[in-house]
Amino acid sequence: MNKIKQILWVIVCLLATTTVTSCLNSDDDNDSSSEVYTLTDVEKANITATLAGSYSGYIYYFKSTSATYSDSIATQWTIATDNTLVLKLPLKSLAGYISTEADKASVENTTTLQNLAATITVPDEMYSSLYKQGYYTNSLSVTNNQISYPVSDNKTLTIILDPYLYFNNSYIYSSISYYKSETLGYIIVKDLQINGQTYEIDLPIWFDGVKL
Repeated sequence: MNKIKQILWVIVCLLATTTVTSCLNSDDDNDSSSEVYTLTDVEKANITATLAGSYSGYIYYFKSTSATYSDSIATQWTIATDNTLVLKLPLKSLAGYISTEADKASVENTTTLQNLAATITVPDEMYSSLYKQGYYTNSLSVTNNQISYPVSDNKTLTIILDPYLYFNNSYIYSSISYYKSETLGYIIVKDLQINGQTYEIDLPIWFDGVKL
């Protein structure tokens, strides 16, 4: 699984840049691996069918430019045939972003999982080499960009999300990638608010796991 995770990471980072398509196509016109392939409606439907199912894995938060593995928390998500993704979000996975000890403890002590819904969009084009090998990277649009949940100590946690972020020297977008029954997804957290206190985050959370 670690090897697949590394491959997915490379693919997501590659496809996250805004100039990668033009750069690849201009570097070597004879390199078929850099060709952009236009998907047919049938091929896009097949990708949707491939993604559909239930998944189990872990969610991580980023501290600066590296994922924090020590604080990974088990979670699950489903992808429906209409491209709706529902992530069981463990709110305590966000505690590492919070600097105030009292608010951090309130989030850490919250054990409930909350649904976070998003829509997957299969792209019209993919790099032909990736498509042929079954690497699929799709955009992810969260249904609500501002979501509030109750946490411990009678507080309310509000999560404010962004569609993209300039991160680690490239643009990273909310997305989900699939390869050999494993998925890796990113959701961009802009801010967290707890009872009027705002914590500026501007970092992704990362979830990855395998199809059940």
